[in-house]
Amino acid sequence: MPDFWSSEEEEEEDDEEVEEEEEEEEEENEEEEEEEEEEEEEEEGGEEDDDEHAAGSCSSASAPLEPSPESREVVAHAYRPVRGEDIYGRPLEAPAGTDAPGKYLPPHLRSGRRTGEGQGGEDPEDTTSAEFLLLRRTLNGLANRVSEANLETSIRDVSALYARHPRRRMHALLTERLLQTCVSEAQVMKGLVPTHAALVGGVHMAGGAGGGELGAHVLERVCQEYHTARKRLLAIGEGEGGEDEEEREAIEAGLARRLDNLVLILAYLYSFGVVACPLVYGLIRELVAPLGERDVELLLLLLRTAGPQLRADDPRALKDIVLAVQERAASVGAGEGDVNARVRHMLETLNDLKNNKRRQAQLQEGERTQRLRKLVLRARSGGMVGKGQGGGGGGETLHVSWEDMRDSASRGRWWRVGAAWAGKEAERGEGGQPGVAGRGQGFPMAAASPVSSSLQEKINSLASRQRMNTDVRRAIFASVMTACDYQDAFERLMRLNLSDKQEREVVRVIVDCLGQERAYNPYYAYLLGRLCEYHDKYKFTLQLTYWDIFKVLDQENAGFGADDGEGRSTPGGEKVERRAAGGHKAVNLARALSHLIAKGWLSLAVLKVVDVASVGAVAASFFRVFWADFLDERKQPDQEVLRAVRRVAVSKEPFSLTETLTACLHRFALGENWIGDTEERKRHKKRAKSLVRLLEKLSVSQFMGEGDVERVRREGEGGWGTV
Repeated sequence: MPDFWSSEEEEEEDDEEVEEEEEEEEEENEEEEEEEEEEEEEEEGGEEDDDEHAAGSCSSASAPLEPSPESREVVAHAYRPVRGEDIYGRPLEAPAGTDAPGKYLPPHLRSGRRTGEGQGGEDPEDTTSAEFLLLRRTLNGLANRVSEANLETSIRDVSALYARHPRRRMHALLTERLLQTCVSEAQVMKGLVPTHAALVGGVHMAGGAGGGELGAHVLERVCQEYHTARKRLLAIGEGEGGEDEEEREAIEAGLARRLDNLVLILAYLYSFGVVACPLVYGLIRELVAPLGERDVELLLLLLRTAGPQLRADDPRALKDIVLAVQERAASVGAGEGDVNARVRHMLETLNDLKNNKRRQAQLQEGERTQRLRKLVLRARSGGMVGKGQGGGGGGETLHVSWEDMRDSASRGRWWRVGAAWAGKEAERGEGGQPGVAGRGQGFPMAAASPVSSSLQEKINSLASRQRMNTDVRRAIFASVMTACDYQDAFERLMRLNLSDKQEREVVRVIVDCLGQERAYNPYYAYLLGRLCEYHDKYKFTLQLTYWDIFKVLDQENAGFGADDGEGRSTPGGEKVERRAAGGHKAVNLARALSHLIAKGWLSLAVLKVVDVASVGAVAASFFRVFWADFLDERKQPDQEVLRAVRRVAVSKEPFSLTETLTACLHRFALGENWIGDTEERKRHKKRAKSLVRLLEKLSVSQFMGEGDVERVRREGEGGWGTV
């Protein structure tokens, strides 16, 4: 055999060996690929074994081999570490300082971004962590054991937890525990609600480490649950939902008991000083408007629980509520017998409450409520919680209205830290300016919207000319002058966080700005009225301010003298009023007083200090402008005037007040020196005479019984003609 044949045969044998080795290698690769699919965590080791085996196979071959397509696929799918990802491909947290600086995000938005929850999430934290579960178990144990006997200890223990845990987590857990325990659809929890509400009130009053904000969170959540349950109950009553009759009745009964428990919580939170009476009166007015079967039951429950405290806090408002309920009950007329019986029972309860008559069961319940109230209010002074636990700060009573709670989504939550002006900021846009701090006090001087430097300089110049010589007065002045409307001004003033003594300057600054205007601007009157609605202390300060004005009206250096003769005039004959009243300042103050009394923000009792016999020329002109504006039917409707007069009968000294008002009307409204044309004078005199006759009847009724007084009031409700 030739040598070249043998060499060719050897080469063929070598090729066959190489092919066999490649087939074996492919089989091994397939087996390894199956193992990689079953055990992903050993991919890296499998890849190294693969490479070593491939290297050994190639070294045994006589020539280097290209990797097969299967090998390339295995290598392509093998794990390789990627910066910023874990072994499963999930993104890791970027180390601090590696990202480029971007827009600042508050912590609550950052947490919501990580967990996928938005700003509306109440608690985006991990609720499965050991720390969270331990805290919830501790709070549940404290809530389960709370009673009147250990209330002080429970308040102290919960306040101590606020010092060691985030307050947002504490707020959420305590609120959820209160709702789970006390808001049942099976029964009305009259035994549990007082002690649990007292626990919330005590922690709120103790303050310390954020506990003073608990009342606002609980109150807002309870009001939200109330509105949700009430809307659902009304929808079911109208036939929505598609349930059968039995199921619908069961749902209605459960929702009714749920509403009872929620109203009971609100009543006890008010009784314990967490919230002021405007919220309760707003709820009563909302229930009086429809006055259905469920509304009457809720009213009865609310009045039995919080009625004595309502009578103690604001007896005049309670009497107004009694009159409103009587009018509404009379307008509803005859209906179902069961409903009429409930309405009559509610009217009897209201009359008993007005006359301070309570049954034995109500006396016992009232005694228990007063004991719990004393314990709750004791926490405000720091008597329960020590200084080391953050005690002694004292939570404040929340002066929020029912409308504020109902419209919180659109009007903002000014009572909550961090969410006070969210609604207003959204309306104005994202732009904002924190304000210019006052010297030494840190009062915000600017509005929420950007203020140019030229406007800021103008405001500062005006403040200096108006003798705003303190940081507090300058801050109040800037808030009033840069606001969009009276509601915006009210919110800015609340944002100043003034002390009780500093809050007195608010009314004085507004009255001063009102008097400095060349033409009467009702903006200031509406702002003063909003403050009076918010808290009675502003009403009292405003009344004292007007009494001070009455004393100095006739003084030459008081600034109420005649105009300088420049002949300023405006449409509506205000030039005549200014000359007659001795200047625009007196005119503005007189018209504002008329507006405040007609709207019910002040009472005619503000005039009780007027000595009609010793009134000078400027003061006489002031009161002529006041009565001319008050008796003008174009400005003050009959209903508002009559309502203001009816309040005279429930004043502390009705007899002397009616005498003073009658004398004022005879001299300033029925006298010869009257402001206006002949026709207007005739209309005003006719109204003034009717008003005098009504006051005389009220004066005579002081010597009559209560039924006669009610009869005289009802006579005045029919209009001027019946008087």
